[in-house]
Amino acid sequence: MAWRFVLQPQPAANHGIGSTRRYSLCMNPYTVAQYQAYRQTEAQTASPTELVVMLYRGAVRFAKAGIDGVNRKDIQAANNGFVRAQQIVTELNTTLDMERGGAIASQLRAIYSFVNRLLMQANIQKAAEPAEQAIKLLDELLAAWVEVNRAEVMKSLAVAA
Repeated sequence: MAWRFVLQPQPAANHGIGSTRRYSLCMNPYTVAQYQAYRQTEAQTASPTELVVMLYRGAVRFAKAGIDGVNRKDIQAANNGFVRAQQIVTELNTTLDMERGGAIASQLRAIYSFVNRLLMQANIQKAAEPAEQAIKLLDELLAAWVEVNRAEVMKSLAVAA
C-alpha cells in the first residue's frame, strides 16, 4: 500500500508578519478508504480482550487530542476529543458484565465513572489537568488489559501447538 501525503495550507485571516501558516496532512481518498476498511476488519476479527485494548487506546488518543485542543485554545477540537473519549469510557462501562465480573466489575464501574467525571470536568473547564489524570488511570488499566490479552494469545498458541 503506497501512502501519499500532501501538505495543504489551511486558510488564515492574515499571513503577514508574526502570523503562522498552518498546514494539514491530507491522504489520497482511496488510501483513506483502504485504511478505514482495514480498521473495520481489524475490529470485526478481534477477540473481546483485543477490542477492550483498542477501546482503551482510543480513549487515551481522544483525551490527548482534547488536551491538544485546550493547549491550542481550539475549543471545538478540545470538546470533540473529550466527548469522544467519554463515549468510549461510557461504552466500556455499559458493557461490563456485573454478574460474571463480580467485585472487579464493580471496581471498574467506579473507575470508569470517575474517569468520565474527570473528562467532563476537563471539557467544561477547558483544562488539561483533569484529562491528564484520566489518561493516567486509563494507561494503567490499558497496561493490565494488554497483559491479559498477551496471556490469552500465549494460551491459544499453546493449545494450537
